[in-house]
Amino acid sequence: MPARNSPAVRPRKPLRPWKRWLHQKAHADVRLTALTRDNVRLAVHRVFPKGNVQGAVVLMHGLGCNRYTFHFPQRSLARYLAEAGWDCFVPELRGCGESDSPRGPTRLDDLLTYDVPAILETVKKASPGRPIHWVGHSLGGILLLAHLLHTEDTSIRSGITLASALDFTQGPSSYSALAFALPLVRPVPFVPWGLVTHLFSPLLGRVPNPLERFNFVKGATEPAIIRALHADGFGRIPTSLFESLATGFESNGFRTQDGFRFLEQAHRLKTPLLIISGDEDRQINSAAVAHTAKALGKGALYLPFGRAHGNRHSYGHLDLVLGRHAPLEVWPCIANWLSHPGRLKT
Repeated sequence: MPARNSPAVRPRKPLRPWKRWLHQKAHADVRLTALTRDNVRLAVHRVFPKGNVQGAVVLMHGLGCNRYTFHFPQRSLARYLAEAGWDCFVPELRGCGESDSPRGPTRLDDLLTYDVPAILETVKKASPGRPIHWVGHSLGGILLLAHLLHTEDTSIRSGITLASALDFTQGPSSYSALAFALPLVRPVPFVPWGLVTHLFSPLLGRVPNPLERFNFVKGATEPAIIRALHADGFGRIPTSLFESLATGFESNGFRTQDGFRFLEQAHRLKTPLLIISGDEDRQINSAAVAHTAKALGKGALYLPFGRAHGNRHSYGHLDLVLGRHAPLEVWPCIANWLSHPGRLKT
């Protein structure tokens, strides 16, 4: 796909009436800038490693999220891995967090063609000669799988996906209702998801509501963290991106605009992958994740979390990263895999 020359704009400061009350700021050690081939500046927040450096890790957030998924002030996987010797890079995709927003549409193809290569190039320059690993949540994991299958990139030593799948037709998904409503919102350039979550954030963790259930299982994450994350951890979502991600509900799942089906090329995988799912994920259910892991073959190790798998609590979409038991159950498995790609030490 040729580079576009459409200008980008800095993100506007969103309306945040609860900012002083609920806002929590996570400080990275430094903020880098990744410049894409279509001239969009992406924020890349770096957390420096402690002690002996094991390698570099990209921690990529999901749809409509920002750096707070992996670098939340009270529960930062980036800080946890940095303490274990990993050079951590927490990027923000175009239109998210502190990154620029392109004036034109944003599709899955754009993230793969422009954002992912720019992020990887920035990491290679900042942490030269070190092996690069990728940990992606939801869309962040989908981007890893799609990138590897589309380019056969050998520069990524290993990858971990959390709540990611290449085919949404396997099992129920709350996104199916959004896909059904897509024709109604198509005339609107973006969905103000971050504003909605912010306005309702003071009520979360207090009364039952669908917004909270969309991301978390009851009791799996502390109410204060749920409120703070919804207050500042989400942004607006381009309708064009929703439209391109709706291909996940087609037969054989996600595809590019020119018809490249990632799942059909799953046998080409060469990079060791750890595929993680939550037992009560309403967005990308464990059946869909397991189906993707099976299609990827022997190079992918599937690891489900939840009560049925011997864990302390069930896991929803974001509980896998931010849940109260994640630092004791999920995070050590991530660190373990990064140190020993291709296997989990018991």
